[in-house]
Amino acid sequence: AAATGGLAEVAVLRQASEDIDVTTRHAGEFLFQFVLDGGMSLAVDGGEAGDLAAGDCFTLPKDMPFRITAASGPLELLRVRLP
Repeated sequence: AAATGGLAEVAVLRQASEDIDVTTRHAGEFLFQFVLDGGMSLAVDGGEAGDLAAGDCFTLPKDMPFRITAASGPLELLRVRLP
């Protein structure tokens, strides 16, 4: 956040295991995630899951619940979050 003057938080998230099942939501104004490596399934707001692979991305508004499951290989995401 320091490099952006507090306007955004940028991080690379890594999950080494294929065993992943995370349900969460974010409190910021905006969330952007880009799949750098691997793949995963994403379900938004209790909906049906869709598969994402390297090169895919998704955005979510504030307080939208989402679930990430079934990573294929090591998963690496670029996350940009606006406070």
